[in-house]
Amino acid sequence: MTNQLAIPSGEPVPAVGPAVKFAGNEFVKHFILIFGSLLVVTVVEAVLTSWIPHGIRTWVQIFLAPLWQSFFLGGLMMILISLVDGNEPPFSMLWSRAGTFWKYWIAHWMFGIAVFIGTLLFIAPGVFLAIRFGYYLPCMAENDLGLIESFERSWKITEGAFGKLFVFGLALFGIVLIPIIIVIAIAGILSMVLSKSVGTEIGMTCYSLVMSFGVSIVMTFYYPAWIHAYKQVSLKTTNVGPAQITG
Repeated sequence: MTNQLAIPSGEPVPAVGPAVKFAGNEFVKHFILIFGSLLVVTVVEAVLTSWIPHGIRTWVQIFLAPLWQSFFLGGLMMILISLVDGNEPPFSMLWSRAGTFWKYWIAHWMFGIAVFIGTLLFIAPGVFLAIRFGYYLPCMAENDLGLIESFERSWKITEGAFGKLFVFGLALFGIVLIPIIIVIAIAGILSMVLSKSVGTEIGMTCYSLVMSFGVSIVMTFYYPAWIHAYKQVSLKTTNVGPAQITG
């Protein structure tokens, strides 16, 4: 087992370079595992709702998607954390937290409401809360914490790291921006063509499915980098020595 948290001495935590390098390696080495997990989490739900009339589909997805995903998000976090720890997690780990799906479902709404209210207060508070509470998912999964404890843990490990996490988020967003734009363009073109030749409903269904599939590919790179940053700040908070942090 080889720990994947090799951070050069003196580099601020979270360090962008090691996280991006790890994500690139995992994108190649464990693409099927990560992408397959994301297909279950996102694309299956998109397929199940793709034939619902467009007028009500968005509202159904707003409520159905978090419920479906709550069965698997904890397991997805555990797969990614296990990869950072240098293990070879089985695909079955994806549903290892399904028994406590209700925690992930409720936490989703708690996080969303907090960030929404913060955003209404001139945007900046929303960004602040999104970063400080943003790691509630891996905190909940890795430590099997309750709802409030997960948010408290995320708040604790991000203390003093807001600026670094903000820069990390901007860097990661910049890396995935062009691939996301390409996915949106492909989905839009296909949707436009099908809408004119077959019908609007088919075109919109195609757009939804292509977006889910394409974004899942991009997230196969994004999520490992995001979890790598989580492990960096988490280990730093628990006062792990430099030798252990650098692997």
